[in-house]
Amino acid sequence: MRIAVANWSRREAGGAERYLARVIPALRDAGHEVALFCEMDAPLDRGPIPLPEGAPTWSVEELGLAGALDALRGWRPDVVFNQGVFTPEVEEALQGVADCVFFAHGYLGTCISGAKSFKRPVVTPCDRRFGWECLLHYYPKRCGGMSPLTMLRDFRAQRGRRDRLGGYRAIVTNSAHTQSEFARYVDDPSRVHAVPLPVYTAPAPVEAAPRGAADDGPWRLLFLGRMTSLKGGDVLLDALPAAAAALDRPLHVTIAGDGPDIAAW
Repeated sequence: MRIAVANWSRREAGGAERYLARVIPALRDAGHEVALFCEMDAPLDRGPIPLPEGAPTWSVEELGLAGALDALRGWRPDVVFNQGVFTPEVEEALQGVADCVFFAHGYLGTCISGAKSFKRPVVTPCDRRFGWECLLHYYPKRCGGMSPLTMLRDFRAQRGRRDRLGGYRAIVTNSAHTQSEFARYVDDPSRVHAVPLPVYTAPAPVEAAPRGAADDGPWRLLFLGRMTSLKGGDVLLDALPAAAAALDRPLHVTIAGDGPDIAAW
């Protein structure tokens, strides 16, 4: 089968691209041909998404939309596997090339801000169905920023993404939660599938420290995830003095990841 992977970036910009770095070689090993269709080559300080030798790549930034689409059609893919593109015209055009599958890495099309959470009075997950009523909650519950122009622009963009969900042959998510979320926006919920993210073990087993080995030293904690307030790293840091006092022992925290709050944390 010929699978054209579509993504906004050619480079490993974030989690979706790390996913592709794992999945594309697995698709090749399963006997499929793989190509990459992207909108741009950015950010330049990140490495490119690894592709099998000889796999074609088409960039809208380099070829223009018409040129990139012509090249994609000439390759004759059986499936377009969309990980998320920015431009509505690109998404609509891809749906007309071949059977299209969308991997929902987040809440694109189901939330104005894409965060699916309220930030006032405290950060709280939102379970509302996306629609015009969300505009009434945007300011009181701080779904996003303070600009009304940004609110309306983002609402229109996400509403368009929601309406285009019906053009996908299937929607793939990485959890039962996001599966139930996206199932609310398609005529046939059976087209939405939960496929867990690939997990690779270390080549050799890692020996755990003997139980009780750290009883006389600091307890070591690990935060692993994107460095943004919605992930709770700032709450962990604020709680450390109280936790250390309650436990009567020092705590050592390692924060591993990347994100917009890295400097503040």
